Amino acid sequence: MKATLYTKPTCPYCVQAKALLAQKKIKFEDHDISNNPSLRKKISDSVGGYGTVPMIFLDGNFIGGYSELQRLDRQGGLA
Repeated sequence: MKATLYTKPTCPYCVQAKALLAQKKIKFEDHDISNNPSLRKKISDSVGGYGTVPMIFLDGNFIGGYSELQRLDRQGGLA
């Protein structure tokens, strides 16, 4: 499994998402969008207007943010 995250360094949910993925030993690519509003808009538009960070993709599929990642983990989806 490979994860791609779009984050901001000051976002606590972004920090938690990265920590959870690291704990599960899931490799991830992190894109800081704090100073790139055009990238943030592009990614947001590509997933139906999702507007908060982190924006998390697993194996190329958008899953949502930290709450969805945490739920997926509780259901065994990150094992």
